[in-house]
Amino acid sequence: SSMLDLNPWTLLTIVALGSSSTLGTGASSEEHSYPAVLRRELAALLQGHEIDVINAGVGGNSAHQMYQRIESDVLSEQPQLVVWQT
Repeated sequence: SSMLDLNPWTLLTIVALGSSSTLGTGASSEEHSYPAVLRRELAALLQGHEIDVINAGVGGNSAHQMYQRIESDVLSEQPQLVVWQT
């Protein structure tokens, strides 16, 4: 049993908000960005659940610019969890 109590048909939506490191700058490919790795790891741990990790990284954004994007890039996705990396 997992620590997270989700019905098998429940979609778990996570938004990763950040700048270039969230976007994947420096990663060898988009699949190696931390949001993509997070999705794969959670999918392995929470088998039978649909996991969606939305990469809302924008290179060069300041914390204030990220804050300004919260409504359009984060809340609009109706996530259960937000990871904000500044």
